Amino acid sequence: MIDMTLARPADYWFSNYAIFIQLNATGDRNYIHANCSSGSMVMCYMRGISGLGYDNAHNYRRWPLVASPTFFHDNLIRYVYIAIPKSEDADANAQVVFPSELIDIYGCNESGTQVGPNTHYYIFTQGIISPSEVGGVVQDRTWQQVINSGQLASDESIAAGGSDTWWEYVASADMVRFIKTIAEATFEKLTVTWASLKQLVLNGNIINGVAGDGTKEDSDDHLVTPAYAENHWLSKTHDDVANGKITFNNSILVKGETVLKKTVTVGDFEKDGQVGIGAREGMRFLPDGTIFARNLELSQSLSVPTLKYNSIEVLAGTRWDSAGKGRVKEVIAVDASAHTCQFVLDLNDGEPGEFLVHDILRGFWHNMDGSKNASANADDRRGNISRAGFESIYCRVIAVDNVVERTENDTVSYIAQDADYIPHPDDKVLTAGLVTVQARQFSDGSYSPSPQQWAVLSVSGFFGTDHPERQKFFVYTTSYTARFEGVNTWEWEEHTFMGGWGDLTGFVMLRVDDNGVVSRKEFDGEGFVTKNAHIYGILDQFTRFSDRIDIRLSRPDGTIAEDEHLRADFVLQDVEGSIISGGYKLTITRQSGDDVADKAWNDVMAAKYPDGIPSALEFFFTDIPENGALYIVAASRDVQTDSSTETYTTSASFVLTRAYAQEVFLGEWDPAMNYERSSRTYPTVTYGGCKWYLVSPSSVADEPHPLSSVWHMVYGLQDLEIRFYNESGQRITSASAYPGYVNIYLDPHLLCGNYDITDSLKDKDWSWERYIGNYGEAVDSRTPAEQQSDLGWVKAHWPSSVPTRILRITNADLPPTWGSSGKVANFIVTVNYGDLKITNIVSV
Repeated sequence: MIDMTLARPADYWFSNYAIFIQLNATGDRNYIHANCSSGSMVMCYMRGISGLGYDNAHNYRRWPLVASPTFFHDNLIRYVYIAIPKSEDADANAQVVFPSELIDIYGCNESGTQVGPNTHYYIFTQGIISPSEVGGVVQDRTWQQVINSGQLASDESIAAGGSDTWWEYVASADMVRFIKTIAEATFEKLTVTWASLKQLVLNGNIINGVAGDGTKEDSDDHLVTPAYAENHWLSKTHDDVANGKITFNNSILVKGETVLKKTVTVGDFEKDGQVGIGAREGMRFLPDGTIFARNLELSQSLSVPTLKYNSIEVLAGTRWDSAGKGRVKEVIAVDASAHTCQFVLDLNDGEPGEFLVHDILRGFWHNMDGSKNASANADDRRGNISRAGFESIYCRVIAVDNVVERTENDTVSYIAQDADYIPHPDDKVLTAGLVTVQARQFSDGSYSPSPQQWAVLSVSGFFGTDHPERQKFFVYTTSYTARFEGVNTWEWEEHTFMGGWGDLTGFVMLRVDDNGVVSRKEFDGEGFVTKNAHIYGILDQFTRFSDRIDIRLSRPDGTIAEDEHLRADFVLQDVEGSIISGGYKLTITRQSGDDVADKAWNDVMAAKYPDGIPSALEFFFTDIPENGALYIVAASRDVQTDSSTETYTTSASFVLTRAYAQEVFLGEWDPAMNYERSSRTYPTVTYGGCKWYLVSPSSVADEPHPLSSVWHMVYGLQDLEIRFYNESGQRITSASAYPGYVNIYLDPHLLCGNYDITDSLKDKDWSWERYIGNYGEAVDSRTPAEQQSDLGWVKAHWPSSVPTRILRITNADLPPTWGSSGKVANFIVTVNYGDLKITNIVSV
């Protein structure tokens, strides 16, 4: 901020009739017609400013005054100045100009930036022209403040009228200014843009003021403003809030959604203390969803997951008790080619989602048209369960994120809570509420259906090794209850069955007898199975046995960066944890959602290891698909049964994903700091108004710069801009031109932050075009002749070579009707920087 020296009316004078300005000329809000009467002069005297003092004869200096029709290239406010040349030439004219910001006598704005050429002094005439657009509303320009012709003491100013006159004509605005107080007058019609009244009488009614906080409610002599009405009365047109209690003596009709945040009481409510539940009279709704009522009548159905009466629970179907569950509130996207589905969970306020990446999910859904519903119940005791009238859903979680629920005009939308998210006051953030899953692929190549709205999904296992607690769960059906541990595959392996009771037909456990012989235990019919039992009486106990594959990853999170590799070791162990070193065959398959690529990978592995894969494999960054993959390892060996030898297979899984370098912001660049880049992180800093990221492995004292090979700029379209400069190297923000006198020199530069990166570009990176009319309009309103003329302008300037960056606009660059047709000539410059295109426009 600088101290601004402004000319006062006492420092200058020109005749009231010297300047004429017509706003909104030819119907164009950004075009004014301006001229000066013949022989008009401006005088100025400012002590201590060279060139604005007395002339050689100790008289006030004077300059011929000129004004020209002007087109404004934007909708901003305009200030009326007289630009007085510093030149000593006798024919040097003073020009009326219209900058879009307040400038001082030297042409600098409030921040010290040189706006007008430093070859002139700038005299503020006190005239201010309103903008042509305010808050998106287009309007005619008006005089916010009229021109003051000045009071510099001179013979001319005295002859033009002194303090003994009672009115003054302002020719520049075509207005009359009253100098004396008018005691009384009668007007047939009076139109004013601004008035100050102490008392107003309308048809005999006296108005003494505007209603405010101190106005009495029975006052009849104060006007009510919208602000007063907003604070005291309820609106009929928009949302409103009442701070007091409102009583309706008659009924109320609500056609939209009704939201009640607290308890709602209907009638004279009295809770039924004798029965202990319900109500003796009336009804009450609590915010937690509880309803106290006397009777409930339904004409069609009642759907509840649990029905309680006198503490007895009635259950139906199949239920999981596991590490997490969730109901699908809204399906966001389904990708049939990748077999993925993204949905939002139905969560209460403050409740986080319960799913993690790599969770195995299953659930049931009733398809309303019945086309995909199972026709009969089925259960193979390995996790493949069907319920008549429902379709079964099997999927794995591949992404979990926060999501924002936003309600506008009774419409709910969901927005990712990422770096581009801009909070709104009523936004509801659902923590871990956005879930992406991939459907299960069956052995026949088909896939499970995607989750549907309102489907309930439960965790029934976990792909991977780092969350064993999510591989445990109970399953309750109408036939049995079963418990599982260590589930990390789609189907329940025999070693994961830990026990249960009910009809256990089809369930299998492995056991070892006293001689160490491995055998399988198959169950048939009703029974109770557990590892240990404490009971009065006799218990026939057997010991559970199971082979299991222990997968050990050199990086437990299963991620591989670009220059890294990961080792996976597969160890087969028996129930006691002893390593089984031989007698088995290991195989591996991959599931990534890309059927063709997965089959090709599986075929390569089978051909490379026909006798089974080794007990350890190395994986590199290029081995992993873009979105990661699930790898299933199976181990087969012979198991002795009561009558024969059978091949028993156990399996386990793990997930590998690509790790990309993540940004680590380290603040302002420090030349003494050692910055290092790795395959997993890269540093970013700010410097010179720009943000930079390190491209070299390391850096000390390498200053970030657009031409640096060590640091590169983090940029986008919002960071780059084109600025125009004149022949003197001064920045141009506006220019005046009128027919016959067009000479505008344009030197465009590309800047990012405080850096001018123009020198890193070539002329071929720049291009110019012309557009006569409203550039950017949805429908091209130019005539065919104008379109052809605009194309011909480019060819006329650069018939055989690439366009040059610098352009001088002269009379020849404008159509013959320019200045009288009211149409704007737009000159558009475009620069290609990398894969970005940046443009700027000069409108004449």
